Amino acid sequence: AARSWHGPLNEAAMTAAMARWMALATMFTDSLAIVLKNANLEETDFEEAAFEMGEDFAEYIYATGTNNHVYRQPLKGLSTAGHWQFVGKGSVISLIADGELLIGIGDNKKPYKQSFPELSTSSNWHHAARGSILDGDIKDGIFYGVGTNGLLYQQPLKSMSTSSHWQQATSRGGVISIAIHEPTNLLYGVNGQGSLYKIPLNNLAGNGWVHVPHNGKCYHITISGDDICCRGSAKAVWHQKISLLTATSSWTKVAKGPVTSVFVPKGKICSGTLIEKTDDWACDKITGVKKCKSHYERSGTSDTYMQCSPSRAIPGSKIINCLATTICSPP
Repeated sequence: AARSWHGPLNEAAMTAAMARWMALATMFTDSLAIVLKNANLEETDFEEAAFEMGEDFAEYIYATGTNNHVYRQPLKGLSTAGHWQFVGKGSVISLIADGELLIGIGDNKKPYKQSFPELSTSSNWHHAARGSILDGDIKDGIFYGVGTNGLLYQQPLKSMSTSSHWQQATSRGGVISIAIHEPTNLLYGVNGQGSLYKIPLNNLAGNGWVHVPHNGKCYHITISGDDICCRGSAKAVWHQKISLLTATSSWTKVAKGPVTSVFVPKGKICSGTLIEKTDDWACDKITGVKKCKSHYERSGTSDTYMQCSPSRAIPGSKIINCLATTICSPP
């Protein structure tokens, strides 16, 4: 009879041994799953799946995760119950955009670019400019970058390339993230301690940084219209209106983290008159193209506003409906 090292083969014994081995393997697998789940607890609110961007890219808030990938959530209905959707690969720490041009600052501090509408989980970033920066913003065709020394530099966006040069714009500062408030033409910045400052965009050389007392800590900021969002405590996203910002006004947590930076595309400024109704059908009740174009609505009781726009029921139809089609920021 055939023999093993430990004695004769026995079918019952082999079956029992196999059962014990499977039980031990299951216990090990379950234990490992618990360890991995606890180790990656911060990532459970981030959904990973193949993705391709669309023309509605400006209707979302974006963030870079702790893994330096790009994520987004819809601006409409934004809340701490929402989940971040994986929309872009790469190792980026900050995002800036001008229309359909998306610029990402790599974890190596180099600026990269790609088409915003074509951003996907498989699209590639391309080196956009020389030098090293931490963050930036764009206004009137000028790219303003934050140097690794905390000073601001600038150059025309149109001619920016890997061989173009930065012009120093400030001689003091110490900020790590900036964003421009277009209604007042003020540039806001935050430093490594979470403090907020502002300076006139048309007088950067004057080095007139003014401390802006606020009730919290911000380590990365983005501004769209009158809305300022910051990556604050717990690496979450916080929000308030710049026009209402004071030393005692409160930041509202609008999205959970962990995120390392946050970005909202420059919103369209609402035109016309706000319809003073807290429902999602205010635009729909308007008759007449001219009246439709001159109004915008508020989405429920949220801070999201939508521009009313005339739209044909079907192509070629004489029937024109008034619909809330585009997110906008109140003037």
